[in-house]
Amino acid sequence: MELDLQLVRALLAHIDRQPQRDNVIDLSIAGYDVETVSDHIRLLDGLGYVNANAVWTSPGEVWKSVAITWIGADFLTRARDDLAWERAKELINRGMVNDPQVVLEVFRRLLHVCASSQPDNPPS
Repeated sequence: MELDLQLVRALLAHIDRQPQRDNVIDLSIAGYDVETVSDHIRLLDGLGYVNANAVWTSPGEVWKSVAITWIGADFLTRARDDLAWERAKELINRGMVNDPQVVLEVFRRLLHVCASSQPDNPPS
Protein backbone atom coordinates (compact mmCIF):
# COMPACT_ATOMS: atom_id res chain seq x y z
CA MET A 1 0.00 0.00 0.00
CA GLU A 2 1.23 3.46 -0.85
CA LEU A 3 0.20 6.05 1.73
CA ASP A 4 -1.68 9.02 0.28
CA LEU A 5 -1.59 11.82 2.85
CA GLN A 6 -4.15 13.86 0.91
CA LEU A 7 -6.57 10.92 1.10
CA VAL A 8 -5.94 10.61 4.85
CA ARG A 9 -6.79 14.29 5.24
CA ALA A 10 -9.92 13.96 3.10
CA LEU A 11 -11.12 10.80 4.86
CA LEU A 12 -10.70 12.23 8.34
CA ALA A 13 -12.56 15.41 7.35
CA HIS A 14 -15.34 13.34 5.76
CA ILE A 15 -15.67 11.05 8.78
CA ASP A 16 -15.63 14.02 11.16
CA ARG A 17 -18.68 15.49 9.36
CA GLN A 18 -20.73 12.29 9.68
CA PRO A 19 -23.34 11.78 12.41
CA GLN A 20 -22.17 9.31 15.05
CA ARG A 21 -24.50 6.39 14.38
CA ASP A 22 -24.05 2.69 13.92
CA ASN A 23 -24.83 2.84 10.20
CA VAL A 24 -22.99 2.00 7.02
CA ILE A 25 -20.98 5.07 6.05
CA ASP A 26 -20.37 6.18 2.49
CA LEU A 27 -16.63 6.70 2.23
CA SER A 28 -16.56 7.66 -1.43
CA ILE A 29 -13.83 10.23 -2.02
CA ALA A 30 -13.61 11.71 -5.51
CA GLY A 31 -10.61 10.41 -7.42
CA TYR A 32 -10.03 7.33 -5.25
CA ASP A 33 -11.15 3.75 -5.81
CA VAL A 34 -12.91 1.69 -3.14
CA GLU A 35 -9.89 -0.54 -2.50
CA THR A 36 -7.53 2.40 -1.88
CA VAL A 37 -10.03 4.01 0.51
CA SER A 38 -10.51 0.71 2.36
CA ASP A 39 -6.74 0.24 2.68
CA HIS A 40 -6.43 3.69 4.21
CA ILE A 41 -9.38 3.13 6.59
CA ARG A 42 -7.79 -0.14 7.73
CA LEU A 43 -4.51 1.71 8.36
CA LEU A 44 -6.22 4.57 10.20
CA ASP A 45 -8.16 2.09 12.32
CA GLY A 46 -5.03 0.10 13.13
CA LEU A 47 -3.19 3.24 14.23
CA GLY A 48 -6.08 4.53 16.32
CA TYR A 49 -7.05 7.52 14.15
CA VAL A 50 -10.55 6.08 13.67
CA ASN A 51 -12.65 3.29 15.11
CA ALA A 52 -14.00 1.31 12.16
CA ASN A 53 -15.93 -1.88 11.69
CA ALA A 54 -16.00 -3.69 8.36
CA VAL A 55 -18.91 -5.75 7.13
CA TRP A 56 -18.36 -8.22 4.30
CA THR A 57 -21.05 -8.25 1.63
CA SER A 58 -21.21 -9.90 -1.78
CA PRO A 59 -19.72 -6.83 -3.53
CA GLY A 60 -16.93 -6.65 -0.94
CA GLU A 61 -16.00 -4.80 2.20
CA VAL A 62 -18.37 -2.11 3.48
CA TRP A 63 -17.46 0.16 6.37
CA LYS A 64 -19.88 0.51 9.23
CA SER A 65 -19.74 2.70 12.30
CA VAL A 66 -16.59 4.65 11.40
CA ALA A 67 -15.81 7.32 14.00
CA ILE A 68 -12.86 9.64 14.42
CA THR A 69 -10.81 9.25 17.62
CA TRP A 70 -8.98 11.94 19.57
CA ILE A 71 -5.75 11.07 17.70
CA GLY A 72 -7.55 11.45 14.37
CA ALA A 73 -9.23 14.67 15.51
CA ASP A 74 -5.88 16.08 16.60
CA PHE A 75 -4.34 15.16 13.24
CA LEU A 76 -7.29 16.74 11.40
CA THR A 77 -7.13 19.95 13.44
CA ARG A 78 -3.48 20.39 12.51
CA ALA A 79 -4.03 19.21 8.92
CA ARG A 80 -6.60 21.98 8.35
CA ASP A 81 -3.78 24.50 8.69
CA ASP A 82 -2.62 24.66 5.06
CA LEU A 83 0.72 26.26 5.93
CA ALA A 84 1.55 23.55 8.48
CA TRP A 85 0.33 20.90 6.02
CA GLU A 86 2.62 22.08 3.23
CA ARG A 87 5.64 22.48 5.53
CA ALA A 88 5.14 19.00 7.01
CA LYS A 89 4.72 17.49 3.51
CA GLU A 90 7.95 19.12 2.40
CA LEU A 91 9.79 17.69 5.39
CA ILE A 92 8.32 14.19 5.01
CA ASN A 93 9.19 14.17 1.30
CA ARG A 94 12.85 14.65 2.21
CA GLY A 95 12.85 11.38 4.18
CA MET A 96 13.55 7.88 3.04
CA VAL A 97 10.91 6.01 5.02
CA ASN A 98 8.43 3.99 2.94
CA ASP A 99 6.40 2.25 5.65
CA PRO A 100 2.91 3.88 5.64
CA GLN A 101 2.48 3.54 9.41
CA VAL A 102 5.80 5.23 10.13
CA VAL A 103 5.21 7.97 7.55
CA LEU A 104 1.76 8.77 8.96
CA GLU A 105 3.03 8.94 12.55
CA VAL A 106 6.02 11.10 11.57
CA PHE A 107 3.72 13.34 9.53
CA ARG A 108 1.33 13.72 12.50
CA ARG A 109 4.23 14.80 14.69
CA LEU A 110 5.54 17.15 12.00
CA LEU A 111 2.12 18.80 11.83
CA HIS A 112 2.45 19.59 15.53
CA VAL A 113 5.89 21.12 15.03
CA CYS A 114 4.92 23.06 11.90
CA ALA A 115 1.68 24.36 13.41
CA SER A 116 3.42 25.66 16.52
CA SER A 117 6.58 27.09 14.96
CA GLN A 118 6.87 30.63 13.69
CA PRO A 119 6.15 31.06 9.92
CA ASP A 120 9.50 32.84 9.42
CA ASN A 121 11.42 30.14 11.27
CA PRO A 122 10.73 26.75 9.61
CA PRO A 123 12.10 23.63 11.27
CA SER A 124 15.29 22.23 9.70
